[in-house]
Amino acid sequence: MIMGFKKTIYKILHEDSQSAYLILENSSPIQVICYKCKVATHSVSKRPIFRASRRKIPNLGIYSKAVFGRSTLPKRCLIFAGVFVPASAKRIRRHFDCWERIRGYCPSYTFAKRNGSEYLLVFNVYGAALMLETLHLLREGGARKVFFIGSMGSMSCPIGTIVLPETVEDQAGIVLLDDKRSKGLVKVPAHSLAATKQALESLKVTYRMGRIVSVPCVLHEIKAIKKILQSRKDFAGHEMELSTFHYFSNRLGLDAYSLLYVSDNKTHELTSSAHKVIESRRLARRNISKVALKVLS
Repeated sequence: MIMGFKKTIYKILHEDSQSAYLILENSSPIQVICYKCKVATHSVSKRPIFRASRRKIPNLGIYSKAVFGRSTLPKRCLIFAGVFVPASAKRIRRHFDCWERIRGYCPSYTFAKRNGSEYLLVFNVYGAALMLETLHLLREGGARKVFFIGSMGSMSCPIGTIVLPETVEDQAGIVLLDDKRSKGLVKVPAHSLAATKQALESLKVTYRMGRIVSVPCVLHEIKAIKKILQSRKDFAGHEMELSTFHYFSNRLGLDAYSLLYVSDNKTHELTSSAHKVIESRRLARRNISKVALKVLS
């Protein structure tokens, strides 16, 4: 035990909701010591904070309300990763009986109903960092089942190919920082794969399975990432958010599912506006949306 300090134990919400901390009050700024490993984690300003013995941990639904306008969210959620344009939202709206006005920007969101069940749809979740923040907000708002819909680049698959991820390799960095022992490999849960397969096959949607690589960003000059994308043949495609989605969904106790479609490849760039390319992307998004709603229903 560290001597010479006035010690008070506080319950401070950590991301795994299990760690207690020691606050060393007579230091300035106050030092926060992890009760498990006895090392300083961070400093906080010396101002009044709550004591676990006197007050309960705050209801973190306040953050959900600040972003989504509600402290309690629907149990079912669809996350549309990457940039999402208004025209695409109009097509997705056709799958629902009613639909509120889209609010927010990054992320943007709406609430919709289908067959008496309410859904939260979250758009413009761009990159691993925003994905992580979104998952925490969903968990604290009470969401339970989350379906990831995203696009990816591929060196081998045609535009519009639907891919069911089996394993995701993290090269975006967040998973590796949190758990170096995993070597960045994130396995999609078996029950998630089984439910998504069943929905795909019942709707007669053609798909393939494979490994996905999550990278830091679309436009980058990181030599190690370029080498992976150009030399390796053991993955179906690359995107930015999926490793963070599955790894932290598991950590946060969310029931997570995912599907991707190929938006660009060696022949067609992401910015291609060729008619056949646009139609292939639209068809893939429409089919994935149908599968997602069947899985979540």
